[in-house]
Amino acid sequence: MSHQLLPLLFSAIWAQVIVGGVTETTASLCIWDTLATLTIAHWKDRLVKASEPPISLTIDSLLPHTLYTYQVRLSEGKVVTGSFHTPPISPLRVAFISCHELMPTNPAMSKIYKVIEKHHPHLVIHLGDWGYPDTTEPNFPPRTHFFPERWSYLKSVYEKRYKSPQLQSLFQLTPWAYVYDDHDYVADNTGRNYRAQYRTLSLPIGDYPFNPTLRQNAIRAYELFFPHYPLIDSNEGIFQSFRWGDVEFFLLDNRSARTGTMQVFEMDDMGRYSFRPKPEISIIGNRQREWLLNALKNSQSSWKVVLSGVTYNRNLQFLIKDILSLPEQKLSLVWGLYKVPSILIAGFIADTWAGYPADQDTLLSWCWSQDIRGVLFISGDTHIGTLEDGTMGGFPELMTGGLGKVEKRSYRLAKIRGASIFNRGGQGISSRRFLPC
Repeated sequence: MSHQLLPLLFSAIWAQVIVGGVTETTASLCIWDTLATLTIAHWKDRLVKASEPPISLTIDSLLPHTLYTYQVRLSEGKVVTGSFHTPPISPLRVAFISCHELMPTNPAMSKIYKVIEKHHPHLVIHLGDWGYPDTTEPNFPPRTHFFPERWSYLKSVYEKRYKSPQLQSLFQLTPWAYVYDDHDYVADNTGRNYRAQYRTLSLPIGDYPFNPTLRQNAIRAYELFFPHYPLIDSNEGIFQSFRWGDVEFFLLDNRSARTGTMQVFEMDDMGRYSFRPKPEISIIGNRQREWLLNALKNSQSSWKVVLSGVTYNRNLQFLIKDILSLPEQKLSLVWGLYKVPSILIAGFIADTWAGYPADQDTLLSWCWSQDIRGVLFISGDTHIGTLEDGTMGGFPELMTGGLGKVEKRSYRLAKIRGASIFNRGGQGISSRRFLPC
């Protein structure tokens, strides 16, 4: 093999470099190594190092609306080349992704990455459930020892992302933004300091507390191991905002400040559950909510894109109430057709913004009273791609489909119950092609 081809081969297989936090004049790089040389813009063979991976650095004095290329020579001699574009740029192409396995079991899923590459996005935004590291954690409930408890394992989760073969071309093609959801925060259906339990009736339904160290580790690992925009308040989560031309993005943390998922339900003396959320519980917490409201009001951008790990759609509230009015539902599971208690399905839906109507109403009424226009939601979590124009859900919303997971049962159930949730089609709902909004 030609020696000239070796650097390109290494670069394609194991890039170890992610660019993020890109503004008109700055960009952040994380290099999964302890020693490297970097060439980019006014930096020529600059030696960069860290006591342990990754090397994190910020390049300043960049020019707006400019395409930059970089070259990183790693400690083992591998050469990584890549590029990114500084804003503003129009038309802006953004790839939104979520719910993705590091090694997809479905071969067709690997093709999605190639499709994204062909569109040459200027930015990739990952809305969480990246790699599903929590699937290694058995015995919940009652066990509440989850993967962020072990710092070495948490760090290895990020390392695997840097070295994921399917993503190397995308890492080298464009900058990234990322926020965790439940599976890559602590565990499935988790909040600030608890995991919601509604999947079995063998133990009480409720919110099972876990050690606060898990939350602290999840936030700290994100700060250290992934390039990001400035965090507004890391004590309350990893929420942040950034602007690309006439589009401003508001990246929400809907896990580490969330309170009381299963507190939205009350059980009567007959053992029947009702949906009665209390106004004091919140999906994003007081600090993040106040920041979001003010940031939307003060934004000078025509388009204000709220990025959420879970769906906002308000009509899911009606589906929760409808499901609870029934004693049980029939669902087709892996092992066949089963009768499932309604609280198990309602608990799943309450993990979205619909379980927090006070937050939903506050946001919607604020935008209405302040005449804030151009607000739309992009969400993940539910393993399906759907589109809603705002008529049903309150705000226009695009739900990103799962890169390595596909789930249609919840929306088939909504269709059976006559619940109107996403009115512009999507994968497995009404059309394989989205309808114009």
